[in-house]
Amino acid sequence: MSSVSAVTLTYVVTVATSSTEAITNIATINSGDAPLLARTASVMVNPHHVFLPLLLRN
Repeated sequence: MSSVSAVTLTYVVTVATSSTEAITNIATINSGDAPLLARTASVMVNPHHVFLPLLLRN
């Protein structure tokens, strides 16, 4: 695969859960003249936010 080649994949997903989940997507790239190349991306759905107190010192 040439280092100047670029492909953008865009898709829409609806996640129907109220629990906290990690979703991982794996794309397998086959350029035809090189070994298969896998790329992953992960996202958290409905994460729990924790806000810690801010401590300031002089």
